[in-house]
Amino acid sequence: MTAHLRDLVSADAEAMYLALLAGGDMSLSELADRLDLDEGAADGLVADLERVGLVLVRGGVLSAQSPRSAVEAWALTRKAEEARAWQGAEALAQLYSAGAGSGVDWVEVVRGKVAGRRAFANLQSCAVSEVRAFDRGPYLTDIGETIADGQSEALERAVAYRVIYDSEVLQSPARLAVARDSIALGEEARVFPGLPMKLFLADGDRGLIALPHASRGTMDSLIIRPSVLLDALSQLFEAFWRMAVPLSTDAPADTGDELAARSEDLRDVLVRLSIGLTDDAIARELGISERTVHRRVRRLQELLGAQTRFQLGIQATRRGWL
Repeated sequence: MTAHLRDLVSADAEAMYLALLAGGDMSLSELADRLDLDEGAADGLVADLERVGLVLVRGGVLSAQSPRSAVEAWALTRKAEEARAWQGAEALAQLYSAGAGSGVDWVEVVRGKVAGRRAFANLQSCAVSEVRAFDRGPYLTDIGETIADGQSEALERAVAYRVIYDSEVLQSPARLAVARDSIALGEEARVFPGLPMKLFLADGDRGLIALPHASRGTMDSLIIRPSVLLDALSQLFEAFWRMAVPLSTDAPADTGDELAARSEDLRDVLVRLSIGLTDDAIARELGISERTVHRRVRRLQELLGAQTRFQLGIQATRRGWL
């Protein structure tokens, strides 16, 4: 069993879980004493175990949970990742052929960031109905901290924007601010971890993929015209869109539910959890300690009857808190 747990949590968190299994229910301070840890460190490990459903915290008492659900969830995640990898294999193979100079006329290689920015701006300026994008680093602009050239104008022309943000880029306060500004202008946004590429699709008949070269510190781009590859990229975007979580940057609406009577502090944490921020990023943005973040997450889990953060997101969405 422990070999599988190492895929889910750190060795220290695993030791804590095994201590709970051996010693039964106990408080955080009791568990910290048993493991010779300070309460701050123990609290962080408990948060890790809660995140994967191995520990339930209720009324200040920690209880070890069956590992079956956590391991099964891990296995399903691995299976989904494998499926996504195979789904992208055909598209990547065609990208390789294009980059190797196959001479096809449905793809054009654009060299350098400057030319890539021009191509991207042109894609947005020519869009008529919709732009879809995977938003992940690195960025065609130098800092990636402003709304992309042409997006504001396209939104004013009633061009629909559907964007999936890689959760990692939203750890940056600057990129999070850009996402909020874009949503305020009318963009529909979702979040997903580990997007496979930086992708832009316009009106279903043009696409652009950014190709970073980390070793050289440069970036080329591929302009994709109508083809089997463009169709595959469109399908790939829609598959990720169905799996992604809606990005909410405002406090939940007052629905008359129990959260309406709760403090703004809980709302602030819930909103930031929903957009994929880590506990450390939430703590920095709100100016509080990680331990305080852990306590507020636990309170939200108690309010919603959720044993894991994944369940918390599902229950919050179902009850209209997000």
